Amino acid sequence: MSSNSPTPPIVFDESTVRDLASRLRRVLSQMVSGPDRVLAAIDLLEPDALRELAAPRRDARPETTLAELIARGFATADPAAVALTGEATNGTARLTWAEVATVTHQIARVLADRGLGPGEVVAVSIPRSPRMVLTMLGVAMSGAAFVIIDARLPVRRRAAMLADSDAALVITVDSVVAADRAAEPDAAPQQRDTSVRDLGVEEWLLDDLEVELNIAGRRDHPVTDADRTRRTRVDDLAYLLFTSGSTGRPKAAAVTHAGLAEMVAEQQARLGATPASRVVQLAAPGFGVAVWEIILAICAGAELVISPPDVFAGPELEDVTARHRVTHAVATPTALATIDPASVPDVETIMVAGRSARRNWSLGGMPMAGAC
Repeated sequence: MSSNSPTPPIVFDESTVRDLASRLRRVLSQMVSGPDRVLAAIDLLEPDALRELAAPRRDARPETTLAELIARGFATADPAAVALTGEATNGTARLTWAEVATVTHQIARVLADRGLGPGEVVAVSIPRSPRMVLTMLGVAMSGAAFVIIDARLPVRRRAAMLADSDAALVITVDSVVAADRAAEPDAAPQQRDTSVRDLGVEEWLLDDLEVELNIAGRRDHPVTDADRTRRTRVDDLAYLLFTSGSTGRPKAAAVTHAGLAEMVAEQQARLGATPASRVVQLAAPGFGVAVWEIILAICAGAELVISPPDVFAGPELEDVTARHRVTHAVATPTALATIDPASVPDVETIMVAGRSARRNWSLGGMPMAGAC
C-alpha cells in the first residue's frame, strides 16, 4: 500500500472487539461445561445485558392491537376522501374511507359469527387489488391473524402453506379457482381441484352471491372486543409471513401485535406519512413489504394506490406512480432504475432495500430510507 493511500476506516473499535470476545468466551464456556445442551439453551448475553435490552424504552408507545391501529387510521382520515385506488376492468376503482370502513367492519362481523377471531388464522389468497386489502383489513378487525398467500403460486405450494399456517378458512375469488383448473386442463375433474378444499380448509369465494349478500347484510358500525369471539391481547398473533422457500419449503414467521404501535409511529415520524400522502402498494402479495405498505397507508389515513397485479417496474409502474401522484413508495433498486425521476415529481419519499439505488437513481434531495 502506498503512503498516499487513504487510511482504511475502523470498523470495530476496541470496546466492540472486547465485547465480541467476551460473548464468544461465554458461548464456548457453556458449550464446554454442558456439551449435551441444545443450542437454544446457550445464552449469548450476560443477565444484566439481557435485562437492559428487555427494559421498556423511555419513549415507547403503549402497546395496542392492529385492529386498534387501523381504527385510528379510519378516524384520522376524512370519510369522504379516497382511501383505496386500484385498476378495474372498466377503469380506475376508488373507494372512500367511509366505504372501506363499512366493508372492513362487515367482513369482521361475518368472521366473528363464524367463530373466527383472536387466536385463529384466516388466509387471504386474492391477487393484488382493493379486494385483497379490504379482506386483510376485515380479518385484522375481527381479531384473527391473517396470512396472505400469493394466488399465483402453484396449487401444491399454496396447499402446503395453508396446512403449515393452520388456517381455519381461506378467502379467495373465483378467478383464482378458475386459473387453478386451467393450469391442469388435461387432468380429470376430481384431480384438478386439488388445493385447499381437499385439505379440509373451508373456502370462501368473495364473488359468490351468497357470500356477498352475507357481508353486505351486516351492521357497519365499528367492531369492538364485545363483538369479537374474545378480547384481543397484544400477545395474540396479528399475522403470519412466509419465507420465500428458496432453500426448501416456505416457513411461516409469526408476528404478534406487540411492537406494532411503535412500528406505525416510526413509519409516520420517519417517512412523513399523513392523510395527504399517497402510498403505492407494489410488493407481491405474501411478501412482508406488502403488509408494511398497507399498514403504512391505512394507519396514517393516507390513500393506498394499488399497482395492477402484473405491474412491478418499467413504464407501466412509472405511469401508475405519475398518474396517481404517488408520494411514498417502496421499491428495489432494479425497479427504480426503470423509472425516470423527472416523470414522477410528486414522489417525496422512496424506501429501498439496497445501496445501489443511490447510484441508479438521482434523488435530488428526496428523503430516502436505506432499507425496509
